[in-house]
Amino acid sequence: MDRLKRKRDNWNDEVLTIEQEALDNEQRDKVISYLKNNCEEFFMGQISLIKIVNFLVLMILELMD
Repeated sequence: MDRLKRKRDNWNDEVLTIEQEALDNEQRDKVISYLKNNCEEFFMGQISLIKIVNFLVLMILELMD
């Protein structure tokens, strides 16, 4: 009887482990998707900001001449 209980406990542990891995994978996919979407927007914003600053510096240099 004790051996049967241990087998059942091991099986329950395996099921819980598989369920946790599935949840971890789902969470990981959500995080990757979020970062992919938001980082793209962030970097596009940074590139635009760099272009604006570059333009302003060039204009200031033109005015100083």
